[in-house]
Amino acid sequence: MKNIIIFCLTMTCFILVSCQEKKKVEVSVSEGESKTYACPMKCEGEKTYAVAGKCPVCGMSLEPINGDGIEVLYDMWLTTMPEEPQAGEPVILAFTPKIEGRESEQVPLDEVHEKKLHVIVVSDDLAWYRHIHPEFQADGSYTIQETFPAGGEYIVFADYHPTGGANQVERRTVTIKGTAKKREEFKEASLTTTTDVYKVTLKPAGGKLLTNNMNHLGVVVTKNGKAVTDFENIMGAKGHLVIISGDGERYLHVHPEEVDGKLDMHARFDKPGIYRAFFQFQTNGTLHTSYFTLNVEEGKEGELETSHGHDHDHDHDHHEEDHQHN
Repeated sequence: MKNIIIFCLTMTCFILVSCQEKKKVEVSVSEGESKTYACPMKCEGEKTYAVAGKCPVCGMSLEPINGDGIEVLYDMWLTTMPEEPQAGEPVILAFTPKIEGRESEQVPLDEVHEKKLHVIVVSDDLAWYRHIHPEFQADGSYTIQETFPAGGEYIVFADYHPTGGANQVERRTVTIKGTAKKREEFKEASLTTTTDVYKVTLKPAGGKLLTNNMNHLGVVVTKNGKAVTDFENIMGAKGHLVIISGDGERYLHVHPEEVDGKLDMHARFDKPGIYRAFFQFQTNGTLHTSYFTLNVEEGKEGELETSHGHDHDHDHDHHEEDHQHN
């Protein structure tokens, strides 16, 4: 299976990442060389800083952007056992990070949101979703067992941060043998859903989602009509929102900011259209997953000016995860 590396932004300020038919080039600045730093999410456009620090918008670590260094091409190899997985039967997914031209070396990964590798798996119609975390093995791979519910093609996003490099998001596909289920179609926005005993609603500021703007998303969770505020940490945050474009090419990973028990997130979209969103939160030791459909319209820069600040996320932090695949 041909590997496709996705050019990414990630785990998070949050612009959708585009998948491209080429690997991302990471430039390492030589020791002692003058560096210029910028937010990897481009939260402030082309603004740069003379010293390392954190982006004042999303909280991610600023990264060096200039200097003559060594080109490092990262590649995430994905194999399955068995080679032709069957629906309804366990399959081992093995992910192995590599550097092109140095394939015999193990590639160490930094821990981001308490995990070294975040993997998102969705059916190609975006109706079925998993957020999983393969475990490190002595041979340098990360493996996990998964069972797919039906035959067909599944999209896999591997989100990771090589030590000394920038965050990477790579897109792969896995074909599962067996009877396929009827494809679901998502054509209209759906911002409220019932998850277990909870009613979960996404509330975009201004009542709409627009390209060319930092969109503010409030999350309202209620139980029996009463607001829920006792969110427990999962992977170092009070929740996780993954957004994938309707064509399965663009991926965004957002983590909320909690203020007085309320969850707030921010996301930036590069293209209009239908997106699927998957929000996970935990209460009383139980993980809940809510499914939404977003309709993003074309907008003008600055059209959604609000009094809200930007989402503060992790240090690596996502490529958007904020990520985009073109």
